[in-house]
Amino acid sequence: MPGLSESERRFVLKMGQLFEAAGLAPSVGQVFGYLLIAEPETQSLEAIAGALGLSKASVSNATRLLAHYGVVERESRPGERRVYCRVADDPWEQSARRDLAFFQGALALAEAGMADLATTPSRKARLASMVRAYRFFAREIEAMIEKWRRER
Repeated sequence: MPGLSESERRFVLKMGQLFEAAGLAPSVGQVFGYLLIAEPETQSLEAIAGALGLSKASVSNATRLLAHYGVVERESRPGERRVYCRVADDPWEQSARRDLAFFQGALALAEAGMADLATTPSRKARLASMVRAYRFFAREIEAMIEKWRRER
């Protein structure tokens, strides 16, 4: 990773490992890690690729995924063909809100399953367990987001 100090390189690589442990490509974590420490904070895809030794296509895919999660913003500038990226404002709340949406969707699905598909005791038990879990997770994440808003 040309141009990065040893500690910056280590941070970026560890972020890649963290994202890989979560089931994503290491390059996604490396791009996010780089954008967290990049100066200036807005970087072109070419600059990110050069700094990390990744292909522009890999960086483009990573930033699209990170933008989908709401933690990175991609922008183009009038008269330029380049794409620029930066860490979104408060990506931490965006990430928690995405988790909340997943848990709320899973809860709705589990509740529908209980209403329509709980035809045997074992099926009913599994679906009821899912309802309890996702109701709890959704409630706790909502509370966590509210606490975060007060904290910051």
